[in-house]
Amino acid sequence: MQKEVVSIDVAQSEINKWLDYKKVNEGKRESNSNTIESLVSAVQVGKLRFDDTKKTLVQTLDFPLGKNQDIKDLEYQSRIGVGKIHRHLKGLKSDDADGRLLAYVSALTNQPKGIIGEMDTEDYTVGQSIAIFFL
Repeated sequence: MQKEVVSIDVAQSEINKWLDYKKVNEGKRESNSNTIESLVSAVQVGKLRFDDTKKTLVQTLDFPLGKNQDIKDLEYQSRIGVGKIHRHLKGLKSDDADGRLLAYVSALTNQPKGIIGEMDTEDYTVGQSIAIFFL
């Protein structure tokens, strides 16, 4: 287990600020409570933080990406237009759930799908949890 760098109260507050900014209603929060718990845990261990100025979630990668491992953080937009999502989904089959999540993570981070596809599963789990709130 990783060492806690932020208390659970602070971590919950950070994720709640993000959810509030996104205007996620109580019903969606309840139905995704396990996903919220995983995001809170990521904040607690220092893998994720809410940038209050930009209103984005910033993920510190355990396994950096890119040719020279120069991508150490991913910044997830809190708001995104449907058109941008559709551009990233282009060419995917409608039943390709894994491909859809990858496309959402790519769109939210402004990173190419090829880069996102290189993510280690430990890092990708955080991205998937964030993407759930955009489906």
